[in-house]
Amino acid sequence: MWLDRRTHYTRSLAVMSIAGYILGLGDRHPSNILIHERTGKVVHIDLGDCFEMAAHRDKFPETVPFRLTRMLIMPMEVSSIEGIFKHTANHTMRVLRANRDSLMAVLEAFVFDPLVSWHFMQEPEDGVPKSKRKQSNASTQQQGQKGQQQTENAANTNDPAVSRWTMTNTESNLDLAAIGGSKPDPGIGKAGHTFYENIDTRGWKAENPKARAIVRRIHDKLVGTDFNPEEQLEVSEQIDKVIQQATSSENLAVLYPGWVPLW
Repeated sequence: MWLDRRTHYTRSLAVMSIAGYILGLGDRHPSNILIHERTGKVVHIDLGDCFEMAAHRDKFPETVPFRLTRMLIMPMEVSSIEGIFKHTANHTMRVLRANRDSLMAVLEAFVFDPLVSWHFMQEPEDGVPKSKRKQSNASTQQQGQKGQQQTENAANTNDPAVSRWTMTNTESNLDLAAIGGSKPDPGIGKAGHTFYENIDTRGWKAENPKARAIVRRIHDKLVGTDFNPEEQLEVSEQIDKVIQQATSSENLAVLYPGWVPLW
């Protein structure tokens, strides 16, 4: 029973490590890695930081492909990384490479899926740091509250002959009180044609650049060109490199303390 649990632990850890590396799964601190009490198999939770989001953070970006610290290596005992773990990792990568077409077909759907939002992963186009952006947003919010108060004061009129409506200023997000007439529809042009700005009319044909870059990155991992685009690594060479990155003291030393890299 002890040998079975140790074998299940090592194999499941290797499978989840390689699968997490392919999908760019981050935030693997001890609270997000569970172990089954009876079988010893490893179970991962909190899969929100995928597609290498954690590796592109402004502060404390993750520098390891997956978690392989002392607390995960010691239960392997005598075989350690060079035994069942590396053998299973190599086999897992070979299976993923052999079935990469099926995996890429599933991921391609996310590129064109209109229901998937990628705005939270977009890079800032203006180059403004997030700290300054927050100050700017706070100032804009105060101005918006002031404009809303002015709107409410203007709307509390006793003149029934005056029709008031609220118009939103798209540049400053301020609500301004306008007098007279009915509220115009910004989507209707002078010629009677309907048009809406910032709406992509290409439908399913429109692809997201960020999503395309993520899919390309996953494809590079599945063909062995993730380290050097001009050199295709063998499965064993690729596994050796990712294990070296995961166990590097230099990479672990710069991680966020809450990730508990010393354990």
